[in-house]
Amino acid sequence: MNIFSEDEIESIHEASLKVLCDTGMDIQSPRAVEILKREGAMIDGDGRRARFDPDFIMEKIATTPSEFTLHGRHKERHVHVGGRSVINTMVSSAPNVSDLDRGRILG
Repeated sequence: MNIFSEDEIESIHEASLKVLCDTGMDIQSPRAVEILKREGAMIDGDGRRARFDPDFIMEKIATTPSEFTLHGRHKERHVHVGGRSVINTMVSSAPNVSDLDRGRILG
């Protein structure tokens, strides 16, 4: 069962590439910024916003494994991602959002 047509998937993909290139992402970890800079991401003057050229993104996608394991503290909590696995989970993180006008807003 396909929820989206091939054209819709391509449209979403192109829009995502545009957002990551034009707007980018705020990166909170100085270590992550250094890794992204070393790998070729564009880091803006404040040293926290990373923008990604579409070719950069596609190169990284090409090297991403189709399956991997997220390791939990305890082996019984490891999660296999990819292949024929279906994962339903809640996301747990700080309730923060960012917006272009006001920056990071703590939740």
